[in-house]
Amino acid sequence: MLKFTYRPTFRMRIRIALIVLITVAISITGAGSYWIAADIVERNAVSSNQISIHKSKQMLDNNLRQITVSVMTLMISDAFKNLMKDVSMHDDSRYAAHLSSLQPLFAQIKLSEPMTQAILVSTPIGEFYNTGYVRNASVPFIGSDIHRRLKSEKGLLWTIGHQDPFFANHERVISLAMEPITDFLVKDVYILVNISEESMKESLNTNLTEDGEELLLLTADGQEVLRSDGGIWGALRNEDGFWSQLNGEEAHFQYTLDEDDYIVNTAKLENRFGWFVTSIQKKSELFKQMDRIQWIVIGVAAVCIFIASILSKMLMVFLMKPINKLTTLMHKVEANDLSVRFESEHADEFSRVGIRFNMMLEEINNLIATIKEAEREKRTAEVKALQAHISPHFLYNTLNTIYFKCELGHNEDVGEMVLALSRMFQLGLNDGNAITTLEKEISHVKQYMTIQQRCYVGKFEYEIEVADESLYRQPVLKVLLQPLVENSILHGFKNIRQGGLIRISISQSEQDMHLTVTDNGQGMDAQRVMDTVVRYPPGGRSSYALYNIHDRLRLYYGDQAEMTITSEPNVRTTVSLRIPLQGA
Repeated sequence: MLKFTYRPTFRMRIRIALIVLITVAISITGAGSYWIAADIVERNAVSSNQISIHKSKQMLDNNLRQITVSVMTLMISDAFKNLMKDVSMHDDSRYAAHLSSLQPLFAQIKLSEPMTQAILVSTPIGEFYNTGYVRNASVPFIGSDIHRRLKSEKGLLWTIGHQDPFFANHERVISLAMEPITDFLVKDVYILVNISEESMKESLNTNLTEDGEELLLLTADGQEVLRSDGGIWGALRNEDGFWSQLNGEEAHFQYTLDEDDYIVNTAKLENRFGWFVTSIQKKSELFKQMDRIQWIVIGVAAVCIFIASILSKMLMVFLMKPINKLTTLMHKVEANDLSVRFESEHADEFSRVGIRFNMMLEEINNLIATIKEAEREKRTAEVKALQAHISPHFLYNTLNTIYFKCELGHNEDVGEMVLALSRMFQLGLNDGNAITTLEKEISHVKQYMTIQQRCYVGKFEYEIEVADESLYRQPVLKVLLQPLVENSILHGFKNIRQGGLIRISISQSEQDMHLTVTDNGQGMDAQRVMDTVVRYPPGGRSSYALYNIHDRLRLYYGDQAEMTITSEPNVRTTVSLRIPLQGA
């Protein structure tokens, strides 16, 4: 047992590796197949639910629209107009004639929309309704709950499912109540249309496409108008998190409750009350059909493992020799011996692998050499940047200024300089990272100019302009702006005592960010500087700042970055940097 556990032969390791590889591959393939199938099932269910929800929406919109149109047709009929004429004159002598003349219209409405049940027209001269229904005389329409809500809704009301109080059968109905539109001046005239809740529910059930799916019709404030058969709604109706996502608009989302996931689709009806249809389906119901795939995957994995065990023994004879040789060479490479090479007299697949192995080692050697050289140049550039950033002359001058201001009692200036110096070093070091953000780079150069303004009182002012605030988050090389500003102060303003101006501008083009530092100092021979300083190693302290920036731009950005210098002596000297925008 210990030998098998701790000292297996190479042959055994290959066999185990092959079996494990087959097992892992089949497992991953099976899991991937299951995931893909599950995703397809879910997407199909979502698509089916969306189709179902829109069919239900269209059906309900058509039904409610048809009922509304039927009522409008009733209001423009001659029989209804004659009734309104007598109502306006408070003449109830023709009540029976009006009741009889309205019956065909009531029957036509019910024929046009079979879901329609009873129709009631309440007027001051009497109530008119389908004579096939028995009116519950003990419950007048005037003063009823629907009448009160109708008055508050300004003439049109759709109710949720309720037990009909106006007719003797007391069936559950959804009601449309409205004040009629008429040419006569009438008051207290109302039309009530009852729609069978059971008929609407049966129509809603016809659009169910999946087992376990439940359809609901809800009001804008979440009241249940009606719902299809199912028990899902009861578990979700009291969940605040569910209602926060179910906002009554077109939506698709998943909701988790007690480790059960539910797929929810909604579609808003066209009526002005904001009713919406909601489809809810339990996700676990969708995946019952996935059990067969699981068993198939397990069976295939078992067969493949058995075949792998047999084939591995057969393949060992052919594989051991070249594999052992390659393994030996790889162990040497692991020990950092990159001088080894694979040699073989054969021209088989293993020889080609060995040739590729040799080519890989050559490429690794080349890459290592290239990386070492690049890293050396980067480290050199970083050291030079930090040297320029913390030059002894600058520190000496700053500390002297702080000392004299202490002696003079300018404690506010001293505190500001010390804080600026500390913040400048912190931003310049940047936790050892070569890349910072534009916001930090601007803060760094601000601290530097704050210190220099205290050292050279009145000598210069500065302005910083950033074209777009989104640029503040752009990554840039650290210590890019400070050496340019230092050149302006030490060389551009060398012979002036006041009136200097440094302007820093940052803007962007389609793919690049542009950083410019402009001063009104004594200027320079821009072409000579570009030719002899920037593009060739500098010879002294005063010249390597620009070279260092140019070299670092080349190392980090290659041809995507550029430095340009323009100068008009005693008018304007501008150093411009162009670097690529992140994500451009």
